This record gives sequence, C-alpha cells and structure tokens, in this order.
Amino acid sequence: MADDVKNMQLQVHLAEYSALRNEALTLIKWRDSLVFISLSISGAIFSFVFSRPLNNAGTNVTALYLVAPLSSIVGGLWMVNTWRIKRIGNYISEEISKKINMLLNSSGSNITEINIMQWESSNQRIKYKWNRRIIEWFVYLMTFIVSGILAQLLLLKSYTGSLKNQILELDFPGIYIMNCIMVIFGFVGLMVYLFKGFKQRVKPSIYVSQ
Repeated sequence: MADDVKNMQLQVHLAEYSALRNEALTLIKWRDSLVFISLSISGAIFSFVFSRPLNNAGTNVTALYLVAPLSSIVGGLWMVNTWRIKRIGNYISEEISKKINMLLNSSGSNITEINIMQWESSNQRIKYKWNRRIIEWFVYLMTFIVSGILAQLLLLKSYTGSLKNQILELDFPGIYIMNCIMVIFGFVGLMVYLFKGFKQRVKPSIYVSQ
C-alpha cells in the first residue's frame, strides 16, 4: 500500500514536471518571437523615416516617436516571459527535483543514493545559465534599448543649441521626455536582470555530494 502511494506521488510530480517543462518551452518560443517582432517594428519605422533625407523628412520624422514606446512595451513583455521562465526553472530545480529524489530514496535500503535532475542545480549549469544571461542581456540591450536611444538621438539631429533648447524645439517635447523615461526604466530593468543573474551564479548548489 505504501509503495502504491509513493508511486502515485512520484507520477504526480513527474506529470507536474512535464507540464511545467512544456510551459517553459512555449514561453521560450514566445519570448524569442518578441525579439523578431520588435526588430520588425523598429526596422519598418526606421526604413520609413530614412526613405527621405533626414533633414527634409517632414512628417516622416514624427514616426520616430513610436520607436521608444513600442520597443519598451515589447521589451517589457520579453522581460515578463523571461521572469516566468526563470521562476519555472527555479521551482523545478528547488522543489520538484527535491521531492522526486526524496521519494526515490525513501525506501530505507542501503543501495546507492539516487539523485536525479542534479544538472538543474550543478555548478556547471549555474555557470551556463550565467553565460546565457549575458547573451540575453546583449539581445535585450540591442533590440529594446539601443533602438529607442537611436530614435531619440535622431529626433534631435536637426536642432542645435543646448539639450534643453533642442527638446523644447521639438514638435512633441512632452512625448520625447516620456520616451526617455521609458528607455531609462528599460535599462534599469536590464541591470536588475543582470544583477540577479550574477547572484544566482555565486549561489551554492542545492545538492551536495555525500
């Protein structure tokens, strides 16, 4: 009877692991598609603006006001998906794998201890996740931050004087300032993401060899 209960618990945890893994894979695919969506939007806007000489672009330049907010929105969705993927990974490595290993080693026999999913919490895995986070940081920076900064700089290209005067001479200075704030918040979120990844890198492994 006890073995039946243990097997049932094991199957439940394995089913939960499979469901969460599939959810993480779906989120990863959606997150990757957000990069291409943002690049497509920014590329289309920049192509529209540069279809005429920048100094004589007229209303075309106004489209640059859309780059920062659209990049920030898509970047925010990208970051939310990244946090969800990270939480799923942490739950698998810190909860599900621990419960499964406890069930597998609860027989009380003297056989060699079984530890599965150690890769999720091994030092090699943590180092790999850090390296991957650096790549993700670079993708986020180039796709969602640099495009917004470039658009903001191009809006000021036709004006001279101090930065304050250049902003005041714009057609929509209020929108420009809001866009700058969005870009700054995006960059701060990026640094927080990188800092959390560094803390995870130095975090000791969950499982320690006996």
